[in-house]
Amino acid sequence: MKKLFFVYIALLLIGAAAFQGCSLFGKKYEKSVNVSYNINVSDKKDIRFEATTGRIKIFSSVDSLAHVIVKGKFSVRKRDLDNIKEENFLKIDSTGQSVLITEDLSGNIRSGIFHFGRESDISFEIYVPNFRPLKIEATNCSMDINEIYSDIDAEAINGNIKVNNPAGNTEIKLTNGKLTGQIDSLKNFSADLLNGKISLKLGNKFSGQVDCTAENGSVKVSPATVETVDIEKKNTFIGKTGTSDAKVKLTVMNGKINLSSEKQKINEDN
Repeated sequence: MKKLFFVYIALLLIGAAAFQGCSLFGKKYEKSVNVSYNINVSDKKDIRFEATTGRIKIFSSVDSLAHVIVKGKFSVRKRDLDNIKEENFLKIDSTGQSVLITEDLSGNIRSGIFHFGRESDISFEIYVPNFRPLKIEATNCSMDINEIYSDIDAEAINGNIKVNNPAGNTEIKLTNGKLTGQIDSLKNFSADLLNGKISLKLGNKFSGQVDCTAENGSVKVSPATVETVDIEKKNTFIGKTGTSDAKVKLTVMNGKINLSSEKQKINEDN
């Protein structure tokens, strides 16, 4: 009797595994989502956004509201094509002095709707009202920080970050990845990378001090990038252009820093 009982249990386990296998490895269908959230931040100190995966794109808002648009393509079962719940993408907490926006796909994942893989793709477009500070904490995310007047504090563990002339105070911390793009007229800009590479271009309106350090690596600054050079060594560079008090501080623990200037390209073209 005991032997039959164990055989019965084994058959149940095999059947459950087979059923689960059909669920996981059966035919999948692509489902696109586009969900918008409009958030009143008029009485808030700042906006905070947290995500674990995906692409984060930051823009200036055209009004006084913050807007977040979630776009994604997911691999789902046929029966789940119409079962995705829009409320299961973000959690928004506005009870405190800050608005906390958190990526939350757990509801759709728990229900077995989302199956992440090569077919899955998700992005978050964040539109920030002018001069409203934004803080981002991300795990495995890429970021695009576009021309924006708000102060930005962005931190990620793994991912690549691209900047396009942010005008406020910008602070970036990255554990593993690359920082690329252009910076121009701004307040202050700082980037601290543990493992990776910084490749930035100074716009033709840039004025301020440049301070670059690569602890275990190298710093390369193209000729005529700044007007005056104070220190230029293999892993250190300090110089200045113009009369502004703005400061660009770039630090890499293990990696490289490459800095060039839009003015240099203009001079070469002439």
